[in-house]
Amino acid sequence: MADANNNNSKRGVRVVLLGAPGSGKGTQATRLAEKFNAQHLSTGDLLRAEVQSGSTLGKELKTTMDQGSWCLMMLSAA
Repeated sequence: MADANNNNSKRGVRVVLLGAPGSGKGTQATRLAEKFNAQHLSTGDLLRAEVQSGSTLGKELKTTMDQGSWCLMMLSAA
């Protein structure tokens, strides 16, 4: 059990920001990343980059995104 606790402390804190489109998630994430010298990972940016790449997954994502559907299940299977 001590090893599990020790490993968790080395991982650091992870923050997930949730909110409606245009609510400021990206702005706040950028500010937090700068303040705490952390990495800002935007799933929207990652999805758009994959679509832009023209890969098979990107084409599937584009179809899903164009329909306004959620892409989470596709990503977990990728």
